[in-house]
Amino acid sequence: MKLAYYNFCPFSRALRIALLEKNISFSLDILNPWESMQEDIVVSPVGNIPVIHDEIDEHRFRIISAAAAYEYLEDGYHDTTLYGEEVLIRAEVRRLISWMDSDFFHGVSSKLIEEKIIKRLNDTAFPNSIAISQAYAEIPYHMEYIDFLAGKRKWLAGNELSMADIVAGAHLSIVDYLGDINWKDYPHAKEWYLKLKSRPSFQEMLYDNIGSIIPSSSYRDLDF
Repeated sequence: MKLAYYNFCPFSRALRIALLEKNISFSLDILNPWESMQEDIVVSPVGNIPVIHDEIDEHRFRIISAAAAYEYLEDGYHDTTLYGEEVLIRAEVRRLISWMDSDFFHGVSSKLIEEKIIKRLNDTAFPNSIAISQAYAEIPYHMEYIDFLAGKRKWLAGNELSMADIVAGAHLSIVDYLGDINWKDYPHAKEWYLKLKSRPSFQEMLYDNIGSIIPSSSYRDLDF
């Protein structure tokens, strides 16, 4: 299996962590969304990265879009479940994934990625301070809800680690990379995130050498 991957794409990060949690062997094809890409992969900061390339019975194919890829890994590699066994837990996992990949992404992640990362690395335009301010205004709303869930449950959707935790952690890891989360205001969320970032599947990602944008002091620190 191969994962077409961008370092600052939360969907890419979520799939990478999920693959490791499921003990699936894979390689990373690290791409930049503003450069011309290979073959028939069309990508953009909010487009078709990540892409999974897999093969079954000598039939090679691609899974495009994060939502499809999450479900593909769960259905096709079910020795380890990341959605849970009970129907209500699985529904809750999907609800939380949708919230993070839709509401959080459009309100927070995509704005910060575009304005504070893509524009800087691509050197195409000045950051839009209005968009950054809009993202900052959204962060407390989402963090308060994560803090609420983490205070009630062992993991966000229940008693077991799930794809909901992985997706939420993938988004927050980018915001944390930029130093834009005031963790002391969200003690339950901080405790939950510490458990998540302590896992080997998460640690590998934290120590990537990404380049010219230096991570915040809390990004790799387990005593943040």
